[in-house]
Amino acid sequence: MMERLLSPGGTVAARSDHRPATNDAPARLPAAATPALFLTSSALRDFAAWKMKFDGYMLLTRADNLPPKEQRAILLSLLDEDWTRVIRYALPVAEDTPAKEVVMAMEAHLRTQRNVLVDRREFYSRIQEEGETFDDFLCSLKEIASFCDFCQHCFDTQLRDRVVCGARDDEAVKAMLENKDLTLNNAVDVCRASEVARNTRAELRSGAIGKVSAYQRQRSQTREYGATRDINQKCTRCGYRRHKDSTACPAIGATCRNCGESGHFQSVCGPFDVDVSDASTERTTESLSVPPTSRWGERRHRQCKRQVRQTIADVYTKGLAARPTPQVSVTVTHPAGVANVRCTPDTGAETIVMGSQLALRLGIDIDNLLPAHASFSAVGGNPLECKGQVGCSLELGVTALKQPST
Repeated sequence: MMERLLSPGGTVAARSDHRPATNDAPARLPAAATPALFLTSSALRDFAAWKMKFDGYMLLTRADNLPPKEQRAILLSLLDEDWTRVIRYALPVAEDTPAKEVVMAMEAHLRTQRNVLVDRREFYSRIQEEGETFDDFLCSLKEIASFCDFCQHCFDTQLRDRVVCGARDDEAVKAMLENKDLTLNNAVDVCRASEVARNTRAELRSGAIGKVSAYQRQRSQTREYGATRDINQKCTRCGYRRHKDSTACPAIGATCRNCGESGHFQSVCGPFDVDVSDASTERTTESLSVPPTSRWGERRHRQCKRQVRQTIADVYTKGLAARPTPQVSVTVTHPAGVANVRCTPDTGAETIVMGSQLALRLGIDIDNLLPAHASFSAVGGNPLECKGQVGCSLELGVTALKQPST
């Protein structure tokens, strides 16, 4: 079988079918594989990046083999309206100019819009910022240098000098200055090696220090807790700092003015310290005759190996805290008068609860309380017997709270 082909000279050429057929048409990538790159910026650096991608686009699509007018049409389809007007009215290019020459004219037009001294000034003042890697610094230097119109013979020399002057690593700078025949590649290798060594050393040190610090922190906390515990422990007889010799306690043989028992001071007897004033003086004086609870008496029960519980407002908790609970002075205003009480407020409680003993000390008539319809329980779900409620106003500094107290 014979094929008839049109030769460039217009003659008919014959080719035997036993010879391999060749396709003279250039291969072209599908349009979906080469997305169009639109140019909407007039910045010189943005244009340089777009130009590189445009050259690749023309190469992959074989568009550079098309006639100049078709190349121009492709180029205009990738530009915005501003660039279209620039090519049409500002650039001295004909309509049949190839796209590559039009792009070169566009670049020259942008170059005339910016003084090269501005780029060189930026190049000579560029230094490595804090936290910036050396590779980022080097890429930025090369990008700026590409717009400085340096000659090809001194381009690497200019970059080398800027690396030496702008690097933040003092050890790398020292090593570069010691080399009399330093080249750009040598400077880059020194800076990268120094940065890698510094980062590796920091990672190793942080891991080792973290393990040692955790061990030392645990030991320090143990020592601080032991020292604080020794300082906060007080003598249960006199209330002062614990004595090394128990026979040296000044409360031995003394009589408590609160409960009348011997062997402890009044300051360590009883859980509350009440200061009553104003209208409730007479009633409170009478109520103060109620024998208070003595922690010294509880200590005797503990010595007898009985189960001991600390009484706090009729709520029993097992055991005692390792450190004394801080107390504040709260002013309680109720229908019968005003009183100051030192106690530990429970900021997480849902209601305000006081024991009958504290109510008597404050001058509250527990026989004439308002009925309470709610049920209450202490920590652990233990039910509390509620005798009633009374309206009270609690003041702590400048903060006041008005709420029924149960």
